Amino acid sequence: MFSLQPRTLLTLVAILGSSTPGLLAADAPQPDEAPTWQLAFKFTPEQVVRYEDRFHSTIRLQKANKTVRILNNRKSRKHYRVLSVDKKGQGLVETVIDHIKIRAQQGDEPAINIDSSNGPDSCPVNFRTLLATIGRPIARSRCDSSGKLLNVLSISKAWLKAHPGASNQSLATSLQKQGFLVPLPEEPISIGGTWEETHEATTSDRVGKRHRITLKKIYSLQKVD
Repeated sequence: MFSLQPRTLLTLVAILGSSTPGLLAADAPQPDEAPTWQLAFKFTPEQVVRYEDRFHSTIRLQKANKTVRILNNRKSRKHYRVLSVDKKGQGLVETVIDHIKIRAQQGDEPAINIDSSNGPDSCPVNFRTLLATIGRPIARSRCDSSGKLLNVLSISKAWLKAHPGASNQSLATSLQKQGFLVPLPEEPISIGGTWEETHEATTSDRVGKRHRITLKKIYSLQKVD
């Protein structure tokens, strides 16, 4: 499950446009009703937004009487820079991962702990090309005011190198499914309200067999400044 931590949400809310939807007098909220906000990204040229996200997942694969647990925890600091904004309010953004910590473990194998602050040479070889992308642009993409990634215009050479064998098209498709910004709800939401996002992913067991799974991310609005 992806959990949006308070620090992340506070940073994001600061750049979200919020408004109380217009209501007829008969529909006006009563004093005991919680106010709601329509959340939207408001892009401005040369805007730089920094935020943090945390991803925690535990997957259990079972075959006959044998169960294998796959643990994957990541903590990332990211930012995006707005290059331009069109008439629809859609932003052309350049996305960057500034720092990442990873803890991964499969079954009873030794856990892998990675901190990008220590540099690529301090981690297992198969992670080094990924860590080499830290602090460098990943891609330039167009996003709408709901945070949805509409299309990927270009992918950096560093990101291509970190995914050997993958084509520009396959990486663009992967990034578009994964997104980079928090997808915002279509309907107005109150403090404490939640919304969900699901997407398909694959994982591998010890023998390398790949399994398709469905992941669900749950977001909550904790504060509006």
